[in-house]
Amino acid sequence: AEKFGVHPAIIKILADRGVQGEDAVREYLEADIATVSDGSELTDMQRGVDVIYDAVKAGKYIRIMGDYDVDGVTSTYILYKGLTGLGAKCDKFIPHRITDGYGLHEPAIRDAYDAGVQVILTCDNGIAAANEVKLAKELGMTVVVTDHHEVPYEIRNFCPTEDNEEANASEENDGGHEVPYETPTEPGDNEGARHYIIPDADAVIDPKRPEDDGVFKEICGAVVAWKFMWCLYRKFGKINEFNNSDFLEIASLGTVCDVMELQHDNRAIVKEGLKKMQNTSNIGLQALLEVLGLKDKALTSYDYGFKIGPCINAEGRLDTANEAFDLLAETDYQKALEKAAQMRDLNVERQELTKQGMEEAFKIIDTEMQNDKVLVVYLPDVHESIAGIIAGKVREKYCKPAFVLTKGDGDFLKGSGRSIEAYSMYNKMVEVKDLMLGFGGHPLAAGLSLKEENLEEEAEVHKEEFGYITVIENVFGFKQVLPLQEGDNVIGRRCVGTVINTPIESGDMSMDRRHCIINVKRNKQGKLVYTLRDAPSLTGTFLMNEILGDKDRVRMEDGAIVTIGATTFILHTAEAE
Repeated sequence: AEKFGVHPAIIKILADRGVQGEDAVREYLEADIATVSDGSELTDMQRGVDVIYDAVKAGKYIRIMGDYDVDGVTSTYILYKGLTGLGAKCDKFIPHRITDGYGLHEPAIRDAYDAGVQVILTCDNGIAAANEVKLAKELGMTVVVTDHHEVPYEIRNFCPTEDNEEANASEENDGGHEVPYETPTEPGDNEGARHYIIPDADAVIDPKRPEDDGVFKEICGAVVAWKFMWCLYRKFGKINEFNNSDFLEIASLGTVCDVMELQHDNRAIVKEGLKKMQNTSNIGLQALLEVLGLKDKALTSYDYGFKIGPCINAEGRLDTANEAFDLLAETDYQKALEKAAQMRDLNVERQELTKQGMEEAFKIIDTEMQNDKVLVVYLPDVHESIAGIIAGKVREKYCKPAFVLTKGDGDFLKGSGRSIEAYSMYNKMVEVKDLMLGFGGHPLAAGLSLKEENLEEEAEVHKEEFGYITVIENVFGFKQVLPLQEGDNVIGRRCVGTVINTPIESGDMSMDRRHCIINVKRNKQGKLVYTLRDAPSLTGTFLMNEILGDKDRVRMEDGAIVTIGATTFILHTAEAE
C-alpha cells in the first residue's frame, strides 16, 4: 500500500477482486492507455486488415453489418468513420430489432449482393453466422468477421482421429470449420469434447476464439473494431489520424454499456475515453451531453451506463438504431440537438414501459415461481425490445438467473436472459439448442427465439438443472463448478455453511452485492476446504478479510445468511476439519 500511495484497505479490496501481485496492482491503479494492446495478437487480425486494406486500395464496395444496441452502434460508427476516412467506398447496415432480428441473416446477405457489395465487414456479430457467411461466399463476396461473442460449439463424444475422421467430416457443422478440443473446457461437458464452429470467412477476429489462449477476452465489439482500425490505419501510414479521431471515446462508451469488466485494457480505455469524451470532437455526442445536462461536467462510467447509453439504446429498442448512428455521424450542431432531444424523450417512454413490465414480472414470480431456481417469465404483451432490461431487474431482485420471453411476430417467442456468475446461460442453451430457433450471447446475458409450443419444455429445462456455485480456485486461478444439494455442508476455515433452498426475503438483509466469492484448497488429507470472502451478516454489513500470510479468514456472526450464486446458506461458527 505504501509503495502505491494508497490506503491498505484498497489493496485488500483489490485482492478480493482477484487483483494480486505488484504488477497487477500497478496495472489496475495506473490504467495506462499506453499499455493497451493493438489487437495484433488476435487470430486473423493481420489477415483481416490485409483483406480490407486491399479492398480499399482496389475501390471495392464494402458494407458494414452492425447491430442495434450501444455496442453495435458504436462499433458500426468506428468502422464506418474509419473506412470513409481512408477513402473507402462503403456503407452500413444496422438491422431492425423486430423486423430483422439480431446478426447476419439471409435477406441482408442477398440485399448486399443485389446492391453490388463486394466485401462484408461485420461488427458485434457474425461469429454465430456460419450459414450466412457460407451463403455470402457462395455469392462471390469477401467476408471479414469482427465480433466478441461466444463461439458456437457442439459437444461430441469423440474427436478427429484416423479412425473416425470420415465420420466426423460428415457431421453437419452449420457451414463453418471446426476447432476440436479433446478434453472438456468447462464443467458440464461431461466426457465429451467441444467442437467449435468457426464461420468460413476470409478472416474471423474474435477474442473468444479458442486459439486465442492467453489474450484478454472480455472486450466489447466496439473495442474489437477500434483495434481493427488501429492496425488498419497503421498499415495505411495514418496513425496520427487514428490517434486524433473520436474512436477512443466511442469505444469506451461501448465498453461500459455492454457491461464489460473494467480491468486490463478495458480499464485504461474507459479511463482515457472519459477524459476525451468531455471535450469530444463528435458533434452528436456534444449535443447529447448538452440535452442530458452533462456538458462541462466531469463524466463517470455511471453517466455512460445510466444516462448516455440508455438514450442510444432506446432508439434501437423502440425505433431504429439508425437514428442513433445518424446522431453520432451528424456534423450540424442544431440538427444534432434536435436528434438528441428526440432520443432523450424516447428513453423516457422506454422507462415507463419497462416499469410496467417489471411490475407484471414481479407479480408473476411472487405468486407462481417462488421456489424456481431459474426464473422463466412469459410476458406476451411486453415490447420485445425491453425484455433484456426486465430480465436484468428480475435477476437483481431475486438473485437468480432470469429469462423474459415475449410474443414475436408469428408463432414464435423472442426473449432475453440475464444470469449470475454461477450459471452460464450460453452453455445451457447449447445443450438444448434443438428447442430453439436461434440463440446467442454470453454466460451472463443471452438472447433467444423459440416456437411457442416449446415454451414449457424450455422453462422446465432451466428450472430443473440449476444448482451450482462458482468456485475461484486460489492456487491455479481457474473456475470450477460444483453441484450442491439441499443439506450439503460447505466448510470454511472458521465457519460451516449448510445449504438451504429457500430464497432470501427482502427484509432479511440489505445487500450491495449479489454473490460472495469463496476460495477452495485441498488440505493434506485431500479434503476441499473453503474460505468464504465478503460474507454478509444479518445486518447487511460486509466483513473484510483479514490477510494472514497466505490464508484468508472472515469473521461472521453465528446464524448469518450468505448467498453464493443462487444458493443460500446459513452459517454456523465452527473450525474447519
